[in-house]
Amino acid sequence: MTGRIPDAYLDLLRSRAVAHFATLMADGAPQVSPVWVDVEETPEGHVVLVNSKSGRVKNRNVVKRPQVAIEVSDPANPYRYVAIRGRVVGVTEKGAKAHLETLAQRYTGKPYAWWSPGEVREILRIAIDKVSTFG
Repeated sequence: MTGRIPDAYLDLLRSRAVAHFATLMADGAPQVSPVWVDVEETPEGHVVLVNSKSGRVKNRNVVKRPQVAIEVSDPANPYRYVAIRGRVVGVTEKGAKAHLETLAQRYTGKPYAWWSPGEVREILRIAIDKVSTFG
């Protein structure tokens, strides 16, 4: 089961707005990263997608502690935002490279320019437990 993002705020997850993605460190401390974000509609609700390089702290954190939070503010009005709490329900390399190229086109208008040799990408699939909005 996954929650739904109100239609009036879906544009934030489909725009060029950078998201802030929080995971939990082993000691319970939050770790926050700016990320590109995407949303997928399923019959059960929305799933948030974060694409990240394998081996990063956030990727390691979600394997052991899948609880996460994401906030996306409207660049034109930072007091209009959507905040999502959920859990990572899947991590896959399948399709991650193509997904990153799609995100790069959306966010930069160009192909992804920061590949490193042997880089492996992962898509983190986030089921929504709670959505808060403002603005």
